[in-house]
Amino acid sequence: MDITVRQIEWYDLNNQDFWDCLRALTVAPTLLMPDAAMIHLRRETYWTLVAELGERLVGTLTLIIEPKFTHGGSLVGHIEDVAVHPDFQKQGVGSKLLIRAIALAKEAKCYKLILDCAEEVAPFYEKHDFRRHNLGLRLDVK
Repeated sequence: MDITVRQIEWYDLNNQDFWDCLRALTVAPTLLMPDAAMIHLRRETYWTLVAELGERLVGTLTLIIEPKFTHGGSLVGHIEDVAVHPDFQKQGVGSKLLIRAIALAKEAKCYKLILDCAEEVAPFYEKHDFRRHNLGLRLDVK
């Protein structure tokens, strides 16, 4: 498949395929709040990538780059919301997105790249040299 990975653009937020990708991950109502959405398009510290196949958006991934107070002010990358449209799962879309996010983190000179995931998808990330480290905890703030 000839998949292209690029930074999300404003018009992509009106593309139903984008929301269908996110719905494969979790409940994702189609929501468009222009001011909040624009924050997601900042390219310095917040990257939302989309994978295109022809005219279809078939996947998405977000990379957040955080400056640390520790490690001499170095940067750490956080990968979030890796989602592939159900019709295109297990076809290399997630790998292309992840490879691009890793390259962006290297370009930004991040000293590490971290993510949380469900146990059943951990082998996917381990194929890309991620390793299990520490323990993830969660608090749902209501």
